[in-house]
Amino acid sequence: MRIFTAVVVFLFLFSGLAVAGPHDCAGAVAARMAQFKVSPDQIVRTVFVDVRDAGCCDFLVGYEAWVDLKQCRGSVVMKLSLQCGIDEAYTKGACKLEGLKNFR
Repeated sequence: MRIFTAVVVFLFLFSGLAVAGPHDCAGAVAARMAQFKVSPDQIVRTVFVDVRDAGCCDFLVGYEAWVDLKQCRGSVVMKLSLQCGIDEAYTKGACKLEGLKNFR
């Protein structure tokens, strides 16, 4: 039984099931949220999505960050380059931030 447990622990620690570290663009997104006067304690979660070229080769061309806030039902969406530059930001749903367009 101990061998089985050790194997399961080993597979968990050294497989794709392990928890991923922070995204490379997390700092850029946090800095932009601070510019909108949103503090980290107002953020429920941030989800990063890979954006790929729909052409022939499925190249990674950037990222989207979806930031869910405690005070509203919806998200702040940021479109980022591979170098973490923020190309566009807007809100979805019932979230509204001054200076950003809202798309329901």
